[in-house]
Amino acid sequence: MTQLRRQLHQTSPSSVSNSQDRWFLVFDTEQCLLHVEHVWENVKARRGGALYQGNVRLELGEFLKQSGHDPVKRELERVLTGVFEEQFSA
Repeated sequence: MTQLRRQLHQTSPSSVSNSQDRWFLVFDTEQCLLHVEHVWENVKARRGGALYQGNVRLELGEFLKQSGHDPVKRELERVLTGVFEEQFSA
């Protein structure tokens, strides 16, 4: 499976939280699917430093309907606007 990935946003671990979240715009070239992928890692200090990690893929419409993720949505909007601006200026 060939995927084109572009990072949209990343949070960094801080002294308050040992969690890191990353969001990607992903295009699956074989299935012609475009989605947002959220990848996270979270170290739970209260649980002996256990690492919780995972990822979820959301279709664009589903992602945009969710509340929150404002920095990610702004970057996604900027990227998509850029694609259309390039298309119409060529």
